[in-house]
Amino acid sequence: MFKPEEMVKIELISLNRYKDRLLTYLHEEGVVEIRELDVEIAQKDVPNEFYRKATSYSIGISRLVEFLKAYKEEKKGGIKEFFFPPMKSRRKYKYRSIEDLIRDVEKFLEKVEPQIRRLESEISSINTEIERIKSDIAVLELLSALNIDVSYLRPTKKVEIVVGFVDRDKYPSLIEELTKTLEGRVAHVPKEFKTRYLAV
Repeated sequence: MFKPEEMVKIELISLNRYKDRLLTYLHEEGVVEIRELDVEIAQKDVPNEFYRKATSYSIGISRLVEFLKAYKEEKKGGIKEFFFPPMKSRRKYKYRSIEDLIRDVEKFLEKVEPQIRRLESEISSINTEIERIKSDIAVLELLSALNIDVSYLRPTKKVEIVVGFVDRDKYPSLIEELTKTLEGRVAHVPKEFKTRYLAV
């Protein structure tokens, strides 16, 4: 007879998308025994508040990890690193109980989450500023076709400056109407773009 191994009851918490991979790994390692359970019995086991919190925190941590991955510096290695990537460092965690695990996760999130959220907000602000600058550059490149100093396009207390596109067939009537309304106190600089005019 084979000498029986010492067994211990454990509790595992995992996102549903990792369930099959996790069970397959544990089963192949021979460290668990999987049995089918009657559905009626399983339905009686309603998750308590700790399990709900664990699921919520797991989803929250996964989102933080996905955000950080997008800005992780890529390490360039050779062929050896490609076929034999180095093992990632791991930290051991001594499981005591689900209650202690929840408290440890809460302490971790209280420290880390505000820092990550702050960085996320700063990155979002930077990206918004980059898009604004790109938009300004695009406008300046467009205005460069007019061959005028863009500093003249700044409005003053007595001068209103408008820049925009006008359909070619509507441009003459627009200038005529502006000249009549403003009693000739109007100046315009047009540049033809296919079926439209870029006008100042």
